[in-house]
Amino acid sequence: MSDHIIDIAEAEHPKTITPGIFGHFIEFLGRCINDGIWAGEDSDIPQENGLRLDIIDALQSIRAPAFRWPGGTFADCYHWQDGIGPRHERPTRRNIFWGGDESNHFGTDEYFHWCNRIGADPVLQTNLGSGSPQETLDWMDYCNGTSQSEFAKRRRMHGHEEPYGVKYWSIGNETGLQYSPEEYAHEIRRFGFYVRQAQPEAKVIVCGDSSLEWNPRLLDAIGDRLELFDLLSLHCYAHTEPAGQNDPVDSYRLLAKAAIVDEKVSRAIEVVDNHVAGRKKIDLVIDEWGVWHHEVRILPGFPALEVPNNLEQPGTMRDALYAARILHGFIRRADRIAMANISMSVNTLHCLLKTRGGDLVRTPTYHVFDMLKDHGGARTLATHGEAGTFEYKDDGKTLSLPKIDVVASTTPDGKRTIVSAVNPQLDREETIRLHIKPASGPPPSHATASVVRAHDPCAVNDFEDPDQIVPRDALIEGVGETWTLTCAPFSLTTATFSAE
Repeated sequence: MSDHIIDIAEAEHPKTITPGIFGHFIEFLGRCINDGIWAGEDSDIPQENGLRLDIIDALQSIRAPAFRWPGGTFADCYHWQDGIGPRHERPTRRNIFWGGDESNHFGTDEYFHWCNRIGADPVLQTNLGSGSPQETLDWMDYCNGTSQSEFAKRRRMHGHEEPYGVKYWSIGNETGLQYSPEEYAHEIRRFGFYVRQAQPEAKVIVCGDSSLEWNPRLLDAIGDRLELFDLLSLHCYAHTEPAGQNDPVDSYRLLAKAAIVDEKVSRAIEVVDNHVAGRKKIDLVIDEWGVWHHEVRILPGFPALEVPNNLEQPGTMRDALYAARILHGFIRRADRIAMANISMSVNTLHCLLKTRGGDLVRTPTYHVFDMLKDHGGARTLATHGEAGTFEYKDDGKTLSLPKIDVVASTTPDGKRTIVSAVNPQLDREETIRLHIKPASGPPPSHATASVVRAHDPCAVNDFEDPDQIVPRDALIEGVGETWTLTCAPFSLTTATFSAE
């Protein structure tokens, strides 16, 4: 066991942590929506207008702030008018990307009902691939129109008098599969011109990439037309070993990939700022991120001839700890990351929830989101102190990870301080001494702490044992400005301090 001193104080340039970094991504892929979010109105599973109530309750509980929909890849073959009106009249379409047929029973109005019930912002991915600017404009009118235009009237006819007020519109998804950066810039000019004219206050997202050359070439091709977009998106997946492969190096190798995401984010910000040169602030959206297990890799790539297990994979403790490290990184870049959407909310890939019939399981990653949610909307605090690193061997190389990864924030009223700490070590407990120095008011007099951990990094919550990995009370002791927090091996620990 080690003993580390961390000073927590007001930051020189405090940043508000947008709740949007805890956002989600849902797509018509496998059982994410159908047999996941969407049960249908004829289901025996408790539902409201076809939407599973237990999933709504679970996502309300973690204050899920945003949902990106209908893709992803699927968006480029999705025509939104297929998903409005009486469900029995909606056409069934082939899902050319992920296989099977799509009934379109979960469409635009169901999606907005879903977002409204959870209290989340909608983030709509337009059809760039097989659609047109006119199709996007019609969708915008259906969602936000207030006049007597055809599609605003159609929304009212379907029982939704008030406009939905969509703010976020995304042009394109992983566009490097179809376009060069210069070709995509042409599409941004084409779509963006009409989107901006139709909704000047929209937050328009365009598709960046984590490769070295895409973003510079794209921004050069867009040139001075900075008014056409507001946010640049990145996708950041971590491909890892099968869940059953459980050497210590496999866990450390995955957790180390959080630093790769940090590098991609920093590089994208640098490229954007060099191009913009102070003329406009363009922030990032990490609109797909998460762990992608080896056993559900799409090989060799697109076109996807096979979708292994509908991209369903175990939700392990090491996936959850990776998520905690990623979210810590987003918190540190709160000044430039406007939103991040984990892929995906239910059943598919790095999900938070799994369903089997009427049963629901919360994965360890769900509990990470729950434990970190109070950082959302809070103001960053500075953390000073060096916890050091530990070494591990990977293919003959000596590499290192931080012994403790700490971030801290304070609520807008300054009454509560939130500290979260990731201990990535599989077999070593760490103790940190926190010196909390409030800028004003009395020092903390009360603290509570929770920990989520597992002895086996590949442990999961399953339908036979859904609560194997859940947050439990953690040891915290102290008074005033000095507190001692014990961080179990391979864990996320959070502590909340107040003067009450």
